[in-house]
Amino acid sequence: MAQESKPENLPEIHACFWVATLGAPHGLKGHCVAYLETDRPEPYLSTKRFLYQPPKREILTRWVDVEALEPYKDDFRIKIRGVNSRELAERITGARLHLPLTELPPLSGKDFYYHEVIGFQLIDTTSGLQAEILDILEHPVHDLLEVRLSDMEKPGETAEEKPLIPIRDEWILEVNRKEKTLRMALPEGLLQVQENTPPGDLKQ
Repeated sequence: MAQESKPENLPEIHACFWVATLGAPHGLKGHCVAYLETDRPEPYLSTKRFLYQPPKREILTRWVDVEALEPYKDDFRIKIRGVNSRELAERITGARLHLPLTELPPLSGKDFYYHEVIGFQLIDTTSGLQAEILDILEHPVHDLLEVRLSDMEKPGETAEEKPLIPIRDEWILEVNRKEKTLRMALPEGLLQVQENTPPGDLKQ
């Protein structure tokens, strides 16, 4: 199968964040239901254009202009320029809208985007642990920080040796973007428990 290509001057999809998925048509003039992937939709209601990912494809193909994006029942309703009929709206059902990571609204305090803390040093004030944040893994109970302990020997490490720390608001003390540190107060013995506990067994 030939590799898909994208137009020049569009960012790669991994350098963007997913804002919304287009749902079923609403009405006869090209409106769609939009499911926003955020609990803070306000900054996006005035956004005038998004990067478009067609249904069932893994690349961004173009910018699309937005004529309207407004609350509708428990979700939102969107009108994309050039989509002026129900038939055209049906064709874009399942498409996703993105924005470059550089356009994320800035966060402050203890709130953070997952991608921005990759590479941060985690400091546990309970045990004195210092670790590098390698990745964030999705989990049904709590998403998990995958870390590498500071004294771990990188050449011989295995996946089992990388502790997984649940992300819980009450454990987070400080996010220092300047120093690139995430300070947490973890329950005593948490890391020892996780060294012997599969992620699926973590309790809320």
